[in-house]
Amino acid sequence: MDNPQQFGYMGAPPPPFNNPAGLDAAVYPGGGAGPPPMPPPPAAGHAWNMYQHQPPAVQHHWPPFPPFDPNRPPPGSFEPPQHSENPPPPPSWSQNQWNPAEHHFRGQFPPNQHQFPNSAPPGYQSNARPDNPTQVYPFNNQSMNRPWLDDQQNQIKTSSIAASDEASMQRLRDEQWIQSFLLKRKNKSIEPKQTESKPSISQYREKLYGTVKMLSELNIVCQRLKDNLENQDVWTETLSRATELKSNIQQSLVDLKDVDCVSSVKRKLLLINKKRARMRRRKMEQREEKQEQEDRRAEREAEVDKWQMKRIQEVEEKNREKELKLAADAVLSEVRKKQSDAKRMQDILKSLEKLRKLRKEAAARKGMFPGQESDERFEGHLERLRSLIRKRTGVYATEEKALRVMLEGEQEEERKRDREKRQKKEKEKLLQKKREVDAMLFGAEMPPDHPLQPFLNYYTPAERSLPALIQIRREWDQFLVSAEHPDGTSVPQGWVLPDQPADDIWATALEK
Repeated sequence: MDNPQQFGYMGAPPPPFNNPAGLDAAVYPGGGAGPPPMPPPPAAGHAWNMYQHQPPAVQHHWPPFPPFDPNRPPPGSFEPPQHSENPPPPPSWSQNQWNPAEHHFRGQFPPNQHQFPNSAPPGYQSNARPDNPTQVYPFNNQSMNRPWLDDQQNQIKTSSIAASDEASMQRLRDEQWIQSFLLKRKNKSIEPKQTESKPSISQYREKLYGTVKMLSELNIVCQRLKDNLENQDVWTETLSRATELKSNIQQSLVDLKDVDCVSSVKRKLLLINKKRARMRRRKMEQREEKQEQEDRRAEREAEVDKWQMKRIQEVEEKNREKELKLAADAVLSEVRKKQSDAKRMQDILKSLEKLRKLRKEAAARKGMFPGQESDERFEGHLERLRSLIRKRTGVYATEEKALRVMLEGEQEEERKRDREKRQKKEKEKLLQKKREVDAMLFGAEMPPDHPLQPFLNYYTPAERSLPALIQIRREWDQFLVSAEHPDGTSVPQGWVLPDQPADDIWATALEK
């Protein structure tokens, strides 16, 4: 249940209460103000499980509240109440809650109360359950016939009604103060800070040009004053104009010489200059990047064109070789065909000669002998045909030889190209191996802009200068000896590489 020690004044403003009796209704069941009425006594032979006991009421003398002041601080800023025997309750709580006579305790007496031996045990709320459900306090008629109990109840009711009225008045005053405080804060509008607008660069430029123009006009007016010293009217009019120009120039100079204005314009100009420089730099970078892209594109296109031309030449050369080979084969086949025809003609002539001889023998057996003229004529035709065939055969042989030479030349050229390709590949392999050996012996090749490049040039002058090469050779040649010298050795043709390790133990110490 509630403990009076847990209600400490925390300094917070009171909650708004529209119903003064609402808190009492929350504390006491039934909704009324003050403690609930005493229940009727039980019948004989029955007992109450909740023994109601009201300690004697203590008469409190509360100090009068001051009149309502809208300027006084809110209740949250009040000083906490001092510890006393009967501390006054805060205005935010109901008197029924703060009065020690109306508190309910569980299993213990209220603090700062004298315990009487003949008094009844403390009271409990009707809706509370005792700590020990089996414990039941007996009740008899003798305890109900005490006259002081009725007086005590009447005093408690009177004091609770008065305390409730005072608490209601205090809550009303607090609500009025809070409403006035909120109205003041609502009516108080936050005025926006008027920031002085700084002039822009164009405005500052126009004002500066206007000041220069007024200054030039003032010089003209001053010269007019010097020229019209005798004419009073013109001089007076000119003087008024000069005075007006002077005041305007002074006002413009005041605005132009403003430190904040000048610093603002300088800052804006600096930002504009930085932005313009950044834009120019960006444009230049974009132009350079575009030029680099165009150069790279041109290089790639040139490489592509070169590779394409090379491939086209290779294809054309192969096609030409194929055509030449096909033409040579065709011509050679024709020559061979002609040679075969000539050989067949020779075979035919031999067959004719043999056939005549057989016919002549057959006619001789029959007693017919041809004349000498016919034999000579036949031999003449055969000899003429043989000579023609031999001549054609020689021509065909010459053509065949020429074609064979041409084919052999083409084949030789093809073999030469293949040999050159193989030599080129072998040379590249040797150069790669030499570079690897040089890198192992002397380290990797340094770029031209390397910091150690001057030292390399100092120690390798013979690679770039002929006089230096001759001088170095002369210095080395003075140590030459004859081939028969016992200590003489030949200069190695390549780099002297280390020998293989002599044993396995030494091989384990070498880096792979």
